[in-house]
Amino acid sequence: MRQPSLKMLSLRTRWLIVSLLSVSLLFTQPAKAQSVDMDEFRPIEQPLSLKLGVAAVGAGLVGLELWWFLAKD
Repeated sequence: MRQPSLKMLSLRTRWLIVSLLSVSLLFTQPAKAQSVDMDEFRPIEQPLSLKLGVAAVGAGLVGLELWWFLAKD
């Protein structure tokens, strides 16, 4: 049997579901972050050509976005 989608539920049922979820978010406590030792993370040296390639591709994508939004008309 298919479960009804959210669009098919009545307004009162949707309001009840949203209210219950909101109240549950109000009364739950956020999880505490665990501390991480910085010794676990070691920097990895990357070749200069890779750094330049990534920077060039990023600049190209920014330029493409600017063209798309500003000069496409």
